[in-house]
Amino acid sequence: MTGGAEHIAALLDGFRAPQCIYVAARLGIAERLAEHPMTPAALATATRADPDALHRLLRALQTVGLFAFDGDRWHHCEASRALCPGHPSRLHDRAIGLGSLAWSSWGGLEGAVRTGAPAFDAVHGASFFEHLERHPELAAAFGRTMSSWTAQTAKALVATHPFEGVGHLVDVGGGHGVMLDAVLGAHPDMSATLVDRPEVIDAGAPALGDAARERTTLRASNVFQDPLPTADAYLLSWILHDWTDAQCVEILARCRAANPAASVVVVELVLSDSKASAAARWFDLEMLVQTGGRERTQAEFEALFEDAGLAPPTFTPTPGTHTIVHSANR
Repeated sequence: MTGGAEHIAALLDGFRAPQCIYVAARLGIAERLAEHPMTPAALATATRADPDALHRLLRALQTVGLFAFDGDRWHHCEASRALCPGHPSRLHDRAIGLGSLAWSSWGGLEGAVRTGAPAFDAVHGASFFEHLERHPELAAAFGRTMSSWTAQTAKALVATHPFEGVGHLVDVGGGHGVMLDAVLGAHPDMSATLVDRPEVIDAGAPALGDAARERTTLRASNVFQDPLPTADAYLLSWILHDWTDAQCVEILARCRAANPAASVVVVELVLSDSKASAAARWFDLEMLVQTGGRERTQAEFEALFEDAGLAPPTFTPTPGTHTIVHSANR
């Protein structure tokens, strides 16, 4: 094959490894091997898998640098330890989420491209967030994965945005509280309200440290139905990309209605023509498949803020991949 054909062939074969990692996570292989190396037969018994099929699965994963076999027993290599539940990378949760949520939805990509409607709804018979509400175990894994991803973004936000004059902050869709914990840690005189869906609030914002928790009110709410609390600023991190333009305008307008003088701080990927925008382009397609939302260009964000009656935003790149889109107090 030519170089171009070989490149495409490699891309086409890329679907295999993620599904193998998902199955390994579902079977609990990493946590079993964390205790001690195991023979193929013992590992199959422990994971209630077919011995031959399990050995073939692990043999394939070995080719991509996961797990090791010494001729008698399977054991961990350096990389595969990251698949253990509780590892700081949260890759176990991510593998479960990708296999349980993303894999089947991406199978409906053609329909999403033809219709513009999210593939998830067609495949699962419910929207992404409705499905999470019906499956608490998936919702919990999704929340832990998002917390892991948010940690680095939180550091970038605190290092970049000063939150001047903000006495009370509302974190809209704040999840487990990773972002809010970082902000409150950097601003000891600030108080906050974390607003999210009831099933998320039921988890109790586990990422909030004691000091931040003392200054935070948890509020179960539907952002499209319930008024937001009054605050000096509204933080929306990785929220707007979940929704259509009309829904984003509604969310932003509700922030403005709660306090027209408040600032709005949005943390998102911003699409551009630069090669650095590659992550945003793939996440943009992810949003089409999963929620019907999208990643947006600077001009598209400006249009959303204008339609919501907010002041024109400024755009501040963070040290990471995200950008702070900020509409200051009027």
